Amino acid sequence: MKLLLGFLLFAFSSAVLASNSLVRIDCQQDTNGAAVYLDGVYQFECEDYAKLPILTTAGAHELRVVRAVGREFEQVFVKSIELRAGVPERVRVSLPEKTLTAYGQKQEAQRKEEARLAAEKAEQRRREQARIAAEKAAQEQLEKDLASARAGNAAAMERMAQRYRAGEGVPANAQTASEWEAKAERQKKIDDLEASKMEYFAMSESALLGIYGDDPGSSQIISAPWIVAPTFTAELLSTPVTTTDQQIKDSRLEILRRQTAAARWANPDSLVARVADKL
Repeated sequence: MKLLLGFLLFAFSSAVLASNSLVRIDCQQDTNGAAVYLDGVYQFECEDYAKLPILTTAGAHELRVVRAVGREFEQVFVKSIELRAGVPERVRVSLPEKTLTAYGQKQEAQRKEEARLAAEKAEQRRREQARIAAEKAAQEQLEKDLASARAGNAAAMERMAQRYRAGEGVPANAQTASEWEAKAERQKKIDDLEASKMEYFAMSESALLGIYGDDPGSSQIISAPWIVAPTFTAELLSTPVTTTDQQIKDSRLEILRRQTAAARWANPDSLVARVADKL
């Protein structure tokens, strides 16, 4: 009876094996703790270099081996296999580089959005700071131009006219712009007159020194036709002196005149006396 029962059990097992298939999972290095799924059904956990079989039906199957790396990452091995009845198969499992889990993808998207918003706020702050700095610099330049214009700088007066003409830093005002333009033209004429007087002074000093040098009695002859312009000379010398340098130069000219007077008194008919009479 027992012999018959064993024979029937063996026959039944052979029939089962003949209609199904066997797949062996060879877990490779660094797979310890990875969960093995066949068609989404958990089978077992891998151990490094373990060889574990799965009995299943013949046909197409999906083998999936997963090992979590924290909450956001995982290592996933996926392979589609085709099993034939009664023919065993073998699959070697090696885990690839980690990838984001569904939770990790959500967290990554949230971090990117937060970074984007932070970058936008930083850019807004940068632009606002740049705007404030530009306005401050423009206001400082406006105050500088106004102070220079009031001090008699023709170029600054022209800039103030342009500002009022274009409404740059000040309310646009055509009348005020015209007034600054008129002031600038008037100041230019004054500056030209001052420059002419300084040039005349330099030429006069050079001429007198060339006539007698450091010796009041010298009668050296030079060519100075421009000295014979008493009307222009009187006009220039009558212009009010407005700078310290001008006063210093006028003092030096007075000293030269006194030296010339001494030379004229010593020799009224000398060239020095005749030229000095023209000054």
